[in-house]
Amino acid sequence: MPKRRANANPNPARPAQRQKLGPLRNLRISSLTLRRYREHAWYFFYWITMIGVQLASESELDQWVQDYIEQLWDHNAGLSAAQDTLAGVQHFMRQTVRLKGAWKLLGVWRRREPPTRAHPMPEFMVLGMAMHALQAGDVHFCASLLIGFFAYLRTGEIVNITFSQCIADSAGHLVLYLGQCKSGKRRGEEEFAIIDHAPVCSLLGIFCANRNPLDKVCGGEEYMWRRKFDRYLHNLGLSHLFLRPYSLRRGGATAALRRGHTMAQICSRGRWGNEKTARIYIQEAVSLLQKQVVSHAANAALISLADSWCFDYLR
Repeated sequence: MPKRRANANPNPARPAQRQKLGPLRNLRISSLTLRRYREHAWYFFYWITMIGVQLASESELDQWVQDYIEQLWDHNAGLSAAQDTLAGVQHFMRQTVRLKGAWKLLGVWRRREPPTRAHPMPEFMVLGMAMHALQAGDVHFCASLLIGFFAYLRTGEIVNITFSQCIADSAGHLVLYLGQCKSGKRRGEEEFAIIDHAPVCSLLGIFCANRNPLDKVCGGEEYMWRRKFDRYLHNLGLSHLFLRPYSLRRGGATAALRRGHTMAQICSRGRWGNEKTARIYIQEAVSLLQKQVVSHAANAALISLADSWCFDYLR
């Protein structure tokens, strides 16, 4: 039998690469997610051990997981703790159990206590905060806000992107090469985002010039960036609006829809796989924008700061 072409010239570096990657079953999820699964599954199995339960069947395990979820509910735990417990138990049982009752119980929790989504951040507010940071000499934070909003980036993408990943193309757009991110990991593909807002592209192009390619655009670690985000919200009188770093992504997509971009364009640039889901996500964001209440003084200050960019369409 002739050898298959794929095995004719094996990659000599492959064994070392695979050893570094580890077992395939652990590559289905990220190391951070695996750490959460391990922690919450350990608490569950420790609880089982302390009360002296001997698990004899899948149905018994399912029932005890449901009882544990009830314990989390009674002790004011978050939905994420229940999700990680259930997913962790199933992961470490090598997917040999289904736990149908526990998943249904978790669905009841999710319906009765839906997660609080980050409210969208309107464009004038982002520009106002960015100008406030620029006036304070915090150029890195200013640039990270603009990139996050106009490229619809997730928080992890904003705080990890480096200058080497920001490249201007021949059309004057800023292309952000993100590597394998959330949706890209599922398909094993590299992702990218594009900023086509001409004034912002020019500003970011100047900022990114002659920088160390390995430095982060945000200028520091994630926890420092998050602290700055909260501090600037407080300084501008916006702490009551339930704004989070993810508000940049949601607000950017919503602003693009209001500027005339099609839903297909937004889904492509925001890397949403399901247009129907993205439509619900953005339509809800539009309604939330109408409900935002900002004091007259804070609103006037933000508009003044945003106007400092001299973007004609803001006037």
